[in-house]
Amino acid sequence: MIEAPQTMVTESSPSPSPSIKEKDEDSTADPSEGPEEESCGNKIIGVAFYALLPIALIAIGIAKLDQCPVSMGIPIFMIAMGVVILALAFLHYLFKIEVLGQIAVAVIFVGFFSFLLAATLWVTWSLKRVETTKPYLESPIKGWKGPKAVNPNYCDPIVYWPSFIIIAVCWILIILAIPNLINEFKKGGSTAGENQPIVNR
Repeated sequence: MIEAPQTMVTESSPSPSPSIKEKDEDSTADPSEGPEEESCGNKIIGVAFYALLPIALIAIGIAKLDQCPVSMGIPIFMIAMGVVILALAFLHYLFKIEVLGQIAVAVIFVGFFSFLLAATLWVTWSLKRVETTKPYLESPIKGWKGPKAVNPNYCDPIVYWPSFIIIAVCWILIILAIPNLINEFKKGGSTAGENQPIVNR
């Protein structure tokens, strides 16, 4: 009997689909274009977001500077708070915080903490006697149409209550951050002790 010749069938490897080729081409593209644009956009959005609150604080503090006779330091605190937030946002989003940046941040925080202590005294000292609805004293003379005396216990509510809330939030954040600062201090001390060379006598 004559055997039929066996034919070798080889399976050719499937060609990559167009979608895979396109993905490969996309992966070989320059990866630096997208992230740089995205990070730049995030910086701009972050600066714009963090600038709204401090600009509002500065504007209110300047506009109401003479409308808080119970404590003239409260509008000044609002202005200082807005300046501090703007400075921190400017350093954080636009510059690499190196040695000079860290020194600037430390100076800003010291000034902020000093203003926070002073504003806490101003607000708590005037809390029991502040009046936010009567900017002028009532005249003892009925029908008096002349100028009225300024109420010494008055403070504009747009100035006083936001300042009170900001001060309370700042102290809450400081109290919550104390355990983390203590842990970081302990970790720094332990690593410094481990890195000390052992001297054999």
